[in-house]
Amino acid sequence: MKPLPLILGFAAGFVLAAVIGLAVVLPASREAWRVNVDSDAHRGIQGVMEYVEQSAGKGDCERASAQLKVFNERFAKYREGGPPPADWYEEVIATTRPAH
Repeated sequence: MKPLPLILGFAAGFVLAAVIGLAVVLPASREAWRVNVDSDAHRGIQGVMEYVEQSAGKGDCERASAQLKVFNERFAKYREGGPPPADWYEEVIATTRPAH
């Protein structure tokens, strides 16, 4: 068997696989990553910031300050590879809730 048809077949298969990968797989993986970041980080951070904004809007600067302190500590740990905000934003909000 001559090597030319084998080489051409391999090259055509490689090009086809590259086109499919760039057209289908890569955009899908980017979308999945964006959705993951949105759910893990952005929603948790947004929840914390809205609650701190409410505290500050009520004029309770001590409460807002305490919440921001805990938020900054947890966010620093998140940036070092710790748990995402979705896991700890409730802790920030609960920082200044009155005990039941």
